[in-house]
Amino acid sequence: SIQYESSVAKLFASQVAVEVTRMAMQIHGSYGTMKTLPVERLYRDAKMTEIYVGISEVHRSIIASHLI
Repeated sequence: SIQYESSVAKLFASQVAVEVTRMAMQIHGSYGTMKTLPVERLYRDAKMTEIYVGISEVHRSIIASHLI
């Protein structure tokens, strides 16, 4: 169903965005947390997609109910 496929896509995209920006912050070390670098803003934005785009737990629930 379209709801299942969109939940998979949203969950995957938000998790990848957070992971990639988290790694970028680690590469920059303590400078990655400074507001002068765009990495900090990108991480904040990526983290918001996990919360704002429909809460990851809801997407996991939709995916799980489709798999059962």
